[in-house]
Amino acid sequence: APWLQVDGRLQINGRVYVASDLEMLARMGKPVLQLTRFLLQRAHAVIVVLSSRMKKSLAEYHFDLPDIQLIPNGVDVARFQPASAGTSLDERAQVVVCITGLRYEKGIDVLLQAWHLVHKQAPQARLIIVGRGSLQNQLESMAEALGIADSIKFTGLQNDIPAQLHQGSLAVLPSRWEGMPNAVMEAMACGLPCVSTRVSGSEDIIQHGVNGLLVEPEDYHGMAQALLTLLRNPALTEKYGRAARETIEKDYSLEQVMDRYVELYQSVTDHRSRIAEDIPSPRVYQQS
Repeated sequence: APWLQVDGRLQINGRVYVASDLEMLARMGKPVLQLTRFLLQRAHAVIVVLSSRMKKSLAEYHFDLPDIQLIPNGVDVARFQPASAGTSLDERAQVVVCITGLRYEKGIDVLLQAWHLVHKQAPQARLIIVGRGSLQNQLESMAEALGIADSIKFTGLQNDIPAQLHQGSLAVLPSRWEGMPNAVMEAMACGLPCVSTRVSGSEDIIQHGVNGLLVEPEDYHGMAQALLTLLRNPALTEKYGRAARETIEKDYSLEQVMDRYVELYQSVTDHRSRIAEDIPSPRVYQQS
């Protein structure tokens, strides 16, 4: 819609967002990139990235240093749990939840276009959008213009995110780009399968057709079809939801991620200690 006004600087390929620091270095010229890489190697620096796409971005800038660690974000699986057995599945079956900021890069305008198609085929379905941002008024106007406002609830900022997720049977994240989206991980920890765009982080966590569904960014037709697939098949939604929870418990719990950081810090300090031991002690000369 022509009235959707966003900062033109945001309308750039997602790689810029993921590798913004490297972009700034690159703009300073190749010598600056080379010097930075040399200093990092000399200091035996460890670079931590959140996703496989971030690691690929480093390689594209020739920052494929020997010690790059891929450690994702973690989820508090005790706080983010599936809804209690007493919660009615029938009430949640046709509810989709989206937890995100209402900014251009989050792609809510794309989701609204997809929901317009969903609403035509599943008028009973409801969409809950949790979050706030600079585009909220414009997005609410867009929902009105598309004739889908009655099927959407903009909740604004909420503190109890698990409670919001427990209102639905599946989640959606239509981002144009990401780093490692906590929203996807938290929804999956709550036993919700996610329909997400194929962006950094999401493509690592979600196995298409196993614990969720992936679509290309900007593809609102594909997103609508993915949402309808799960809305029409509660058994499949439940199956993907169980697999989603298992994925988070297995690889993305906060405890596991913290353990990996502790191991990393320990290895760094051990390495520093060995270097210090190899440096001879300074000699002290006393003049008489």
